[in-house]
Amino acid sequence: MDAILDDALGERGIETRRADAPSGLFLSRRGAWYHDGDRVKHPGLEGLLHRSIARDDAGALLVTTGRDRLPFVAEDAPFFVRTITNGRVVLSDATEEPLPSLFVIDDDGRIRCTVKDGRFWALCSRSASQAVAALYPLVPTPARNWAEAPR
Repeated sequence: MDAILDDALGERGIETRRADAPSGLFLSRRGAWYHDGDRVKHPGLEGLLHRSIARDDAGALLVTTGRDRLPFVAEDAPFFVRTITNGRVVLSDATEEPLPSLFVIDDDGRIRCTVKDGRFWALCSRSASQAVAALYPLVPTPARNWAEAPR
């Protein structure tokens, strides 16, 4: 069954393995989860991981499901704005928040904002970026590590 799923994902251009991924949990810049280089393929587990993103007291990223806490590495921002609707952003963890007052554009032309009371950066999807560009002037921002907490 895994071979069939790997073939189907591969045909759609979705990576099933990342040799460059660090060991442990890894969140790619496209929002895909990997464990020890292998793509997390179960949609329910992938959703749980997105819903469980947090920071420890030192600011390091982790997923937590109650008392279980597992650190992870994010290649880019840990959250993603999937859509913008009715003055709200819909995030990769399926939560909604009021439309942020500030969006920034990075050196690669990607649009970002802070979410979760300013504790995290979120990268806007293409459709969310188009909606933001129509609503707001964008502020260029110098290169930085987008997985870190906003300052």
